[in-house]
Amino acid sequence: MKLDLKGKIKWVTSQWNKPAKGNYVTIKEMAAYSLGGIGVQFIAAVVGYIGMSAGSLLIGSVYGLTPSHMQIIAVVGVLISLLIVPFRGMLMDNTKSKKGKYRPIILWSSIPAAAIAIAMAYIPLTADYNTKFALIMVGFTLVNIFYNQLLYLAYMNLVQVISPNSEERTTIVSVSSIIYSMAPTLTGLFFPVIAELAGGTMIDIKIYRLLFPVFGILGILLTFFAYFGTKERVVQKKTNTEKIPFMEGIKSAFSNKYLWLYNIQQMMLFARNASSLIVNWVFIYQLQNGVIMGLLTTLMGTASLIGMVGAPIIVRFIGKRNLNIGSNILFAIAYGLTFFSTGSFYVTFVLIYIANAANSTSIITGPAINADILDYHQWKTGKRMDGFFCNIGIITSVVGMATGFVIPAVTESYGLLTNYDVLYEAGFRGNLVRILAVISFIGGLACCVPMIFYNLSEKKLRVMMRELKQRTLDADLEAGDITQEEYDEKVKELAEQEAEDKAKEEKRKAKKNKNKNVESTEVTVPVDESQVSNTAVPTVDVLEKTALVVGELNAANKLAEEKEEIKEELNSDNEGGKQ
Repeated sequence: MKLDLKGKIKWVTSQWNKPAKGNYVTIKEMAAYSLGGIGVQFIAAVVGYIGMSAGSLLIGSVYGLTPSHMQIIAVVGVLISLLIVPFRGMLMDNTKSKKGKYRPIILWSSIPAAAIAIAMAYIPLTADYNTKFALIMVGFTLVNIFYNQLLYLAYMNLVQVISPNSEERTTIVSVSSIIYSMAPTLTGLFFPVIAELAGGTMIDIKIYRLLFPVFGILGILLTFFAYFGTKERVVQKKTNTEKIPFMEGIKSAFSNKYLWLYNIQQMMLFARNASSLIVNWVFIYQLQNGVIMGLLTTLMGTASLIGMVGAPIIVRFIGKRNLNIGSNILFAIAYGLTFFSTGSFYVTFVLIYIANAANSTSIITGPAINADILDYHQWKTGKRMDGFFCNIGIITSVVGMATGFVIPAVTESYGLLTNYDVLYEAGFRGNLVRILAVISFIGGLACCVPMIFYNLSEKKLRVMMRELKQRTLDADLEAGDITQEEYDEKVKELAEQEAEDKAKEEKRKAKKNKNKNVESTEVTVPVDESQVSNTAVPTVDVLEKTALVVGELNAANKLAEEKEEIKEELNSDNEGGKQ
C-alpha cells in the first residue's frame, strides 16, 4: 500500500488554521495542546518518582521510609486537598475570564509544581529519619496541591471544553496522548540507562539530582504551549453571567448518577494499582540491569501506544463504556496470570505488556467519559459545572485514605519495612508478587461492576448536544446576541448534522443486516401481470423487490423505534432545566 505523503501534507496544511467541517479545533491548536501535554508529563515523571508507595525508589529505597509512613504522608496530602477542592471548584465554575477557567491555572501552577518536585531530590541523606519524614511530608503535600490538584487537573479538563463535539474530543485526546506519551517513554529510558552508564543504579541519589532539574524545567517551558495555543469553547449563552452558589453547586453535582458510577469505579482503583509494585520490583530487583531496563521500559511504552491508537477505533464500534469494561477484564486476566509467572521475567513482562495495553485505553476513555457526563449534566440542568464536579473527589479521597492502607499493610505483613534489599531474594519477592497479583485481579474485575449500569451512549449524547445547542441559539437570539441570519445558519448546520447522523446509522444498520436472512413478513407489493409466470408464481425480480421492501421497512422501523427509545430515556432524565 503506497503512502500518499503529499496528500497527507496537503490535508494537514488545509486544516492547520481552519478546522474541518463540523469540527471546532484546528490541527495547529491540537499540536499546541499536545506539546503542552508533553510538558505536563515531564513534570509528572518527576512527581512520579516521589510517589508515596512501596514501589517508590527515591522515597522508599533511597530515603528509607516505611510503606505505612508513606501512606500517612499520602493521607495528610489528601486531608489538605479536602480543604482546597470545594473552593477550587467554585472558583473554576464562577470564573468568567476571557482566557477561560483552566488555561490560567496551567500557566501559574506549573512553576511551583516542578520547582518543589525538583527540591525533593536534594533532601540530605545524612538527616535523621524524623527530619526526612517531615521534609518529605511538606514537599509532597505542596506538590500534591500544585501538580495533582491544579496543573494536572486543569490540563486534563481543558480537553472537556476545547470542543463541544464529543467525537472530536475523543480524537483530540487520542492524538495528544500519543504525542505526550513520548515524555514518560523518554524519562523511562534515560533514568535507568544513565544510572547504569554512570556506574550507579536507580537507588543512587545522584541520578535524581541530575535529571530532576532537566525534565522539570523542560516541562515548565512546554506547558506554555497549552496556555498560549488553545481556546476554551463551552456551549452556553454568549452573555452568561450566572453565578452558582456553593451549596447549590455541590447538591446539583452530587445528584448526577453517571458521575457517581464513574467515581465509584475510581474508588476501586486502589486494588488494581497494586500492579504498579509488581512492575517496579520485577525491573529493579529481578532484572538488575539498567541498560536492559531502559530498553524494555521504552518497549513497554509501545503497549500504551497500542491502547491509545486502538481506543478511538474500538469506541466507534462498541462505545466508550463497553471498552472501559472490556479493558478492565483483560487487565485483570493478565495480572492474574502473573501469579504463575514469578520465576520467569520475560513471561511476566509479556503479561504486564498486555495489561498496560488494556489499561492505556483509559487515557482516551477517561477524559472522554468525564466530558460526556458534564455535557449530560448541562443538558439536564442548564448549568455548566466543571469545577463543582471535582468536589465529588472529596468522597473518593476519604475512601482512598482508608483503602490506601491496604497495600502497605499487606507488604509490611510479609516483612517489607525499611530494608528494601530483601526484594533481591527471589522467594521473598515471589510471595509478595503473587499476593499483589491476586489483589490486582480482584480490583480489575471490581472496576467493571459500576460501569455495567452506565448507559449514557454515544447516540444519546448526539441527541443531547443538538438539543443543547438549539437551546443556546434560542437564548442568544432572544437576548439579541446573534442576528436572525446567524441563527438560521446555525440551525441549518444542526439539521445537516442530524441528517448525517441518520444517514450513517441507516448505513450501519444496512451493513449489519446485509448477510442476515429476512424474516417472513406480509407486504403488499404491486405486481405487473407481465412479471408473473404462466404458473401464477412471481418471477425472481418480483421476489427480490419484495425482499428489498421488507428489509427497508424492517430497518426503518427499527431505527424509528431506537430513536423514540433514546428520546424517552432522555426525557425521563431531564428535569426541564434550560439555560
